[in-house]
Amino acid sequence: MNLAIAIEWRQRELAIEPSAALVPDAPARALARRWLDDGIDRFAGLRGVAHRWGLFLIGEASLLPWVRDVSYFGRDPRAPGPLWPTALEPTAPPALVGRALARACPGPFAAIPEPPSVLPLADARSICPKALAAWLTEPGASKASP
Repeated sequence: MNLAIAIEWRQRELAIEPSAALVPDAPARALARRWLDDGIDRFAGLRGVAHRWGLFLIGEASLLPWVRDVSYFGRDPRAPGPLWPTALEPTAPPALVGRALARACPGPFAAIPEPPSVLPLADARSICPKALAAWLTEPGASKASP
């Protein structure tokens, strides 16, 4: 969902703990193939939602994929509702920005700096091999949860 309000971002003084990762489409598909080929349930404990950008994965930091081009998200104690970029924060008070974004996107969401948008997370589901394999056969990124 594109934003109707402009948010300026700056580097955080201290990064927040990651609890989610936005994996772009090509790396997400490569990662999914590797997980399925390994035959190991590496994605157990992760929830996810597919989007036009790729996969948005939610879980403990130790379960998240640590690969190139991934953007990480976590909870900011000053505005614990949305998931925020771990290395960036809004220049306006996060609690105010979070409340404004929540009006546009009720339910759980992530604030995405580029392109400026909110990603609804209400459809995030546990990732299973069958759904992951089905997602891989779809052309381009899917809006269905893996």
